[in-house]
Amino acid sequence: MALKLTREQIPDNSILDLNNKQTYLGNTFVASVPTTLTVGTTETPVMLLSNPATNLVSMFNFIRKMSCLTASQSIVFKVYANPTVTTAGTVITPVNLRINSASPASQMSVSYSPTISANGTVMTALPSLAFAANVSNVLLMVDPGNSLLVTATASAAATALEIEQIWYEL
Repeated sequence: MALKLTREQIPDNSILDLNNKQTYLGNTFVASVPTTLTVGTTETPVMLLSNPATNLVSMFNFIRKMSCLTASQSIVFKVYANPTVTTAGTVITPVNLRINSASPASQMSVSYSPTISANGTVMTALPSLAFAANVSNVLLMVDPGNSLLVTATASAAATALEIEQIWYEL
């Protein structure tokens, strides 16, 4: 039997401070690109996270895990704000990390392999050596009508990668 959640059980705007580590107590979402995706030596748009202009919530993107999955290779990942999008690419359905049948779906649009005419403003760059996950926990806030683009440039052709994004919606 599914538990009916009440406003008191989902403190949408609450932060728990435990041992000087803060965490949001509401819904958290995760999205990943397929691990079969590969990139080459030119900068390639890989993942697009968009907050539709009609939303009433902001995205607080706080963890980005990016990895090179090909032996003896490396990848430089870049995160851009507000790229010019031609086509969004293949849709990725984010997963709510609050494990409950009544957990809401994400209000963000997430896709991989988008077509971009301009990358936007560079926010951060993360290098990754072979089989070494690089995790960035710099908080990026994405208000309605804005988006984030992740690109990848590999040291060789057909280099496999992994990207995982985690965020709150408030």
